[in-house]
Order: sequence, then structure tokens, then C-alpha cells
Amino acid sequence: MKTDESDDYPLDSDSIPPIKLTNAGVGKQIAHYLENLIVAGILKPGEKLPAERKLAERFKVSRTSIREALSELESQNLIRRVQGSGSTVLDPLSTTRKLNNMLESSDLELQNATELRESIEPHIASLAAEKARPIHIAALQSILDKENK
Repeated sequence: MKTDESDDYPLDSDSIPPIKLTNAGVGKQIAHYLENLIVAGILKPGEKLPAERKLAERFKVSRTSIREALSELESQNLIRRVQGSGSTVLDPLSTTRKLNNMLESSDLELQNATELRESIEPHIASLAAEKARPIHIAALQSILDKENK
């Protein structure tokens, strides 16, 4: 059984620069701060973050605030948390690539939806014109008149 915590967490909490905190949203502030350190490459992919207790001591906050910050980072896929093993920094660019792939997929879906609308809407407009009653045409004409003023 290991008792030396430094073997499990090679990144020393002293290597994380200090932060000035305000009272509101301490967990979110710490998450944003750590996110910036990860994106800047100060905290590198594969490195283990210090234990919650050490981070709480370093930032002079409660472990609850640290847990909130780590949960936020985990939801952004910037760290991986494993109970008993701690938190490991992930590659922020891999998250960016995943997001880019999702956006490209969304663009393709939007293009498909646009093509579908372009093929169906003329037929719908034709049917609407055929079935329109004089009152409907008058209502449309009124809208057009208002738009042109």
C-alpha cells in the first residue's frame, strides 16, 4: 500500500499559480482558472492534478468548491476523474476536434433539411394557392401592403 502521495500525484500543488477569488461562484472561478491553465499548456495532458485536499489548501477554499470545479472541468472533457485515482488532465484539443466534428455533422444535417424544404415547399405553396379563398388572399394582400409602406 502506497503512503507517499507524491508518487500518485507528480504535479505538486505549489506548481499551480495562485488565484484571487471573489465570494460569488468560487467553484466556477476555480474551474475557469484551471481551464485556462489547461488550455495554455501549463497543466499538460496526462498530468494528474493534486488531490482535492491539496487543491483546497492551495486555493484556501472548501473541498466542496474544489469538487464543483472538478465536476465542471470533467463536464467540459478537460479532465478525467476516477474515484481513488484522482483527476487527470485531458488534451483540450481533442475536445475541440470532437466539437468541430459535431458542428460539421450539424452543418450536414442542416444542409439536408434545407434541401428537403426546397423540394417540398414549392408543392405546398402550389396547394395553398389552389385552395386559397378570397378572404385568405385579402389577408395576404394586407400583410404585403403593410410591408411595402
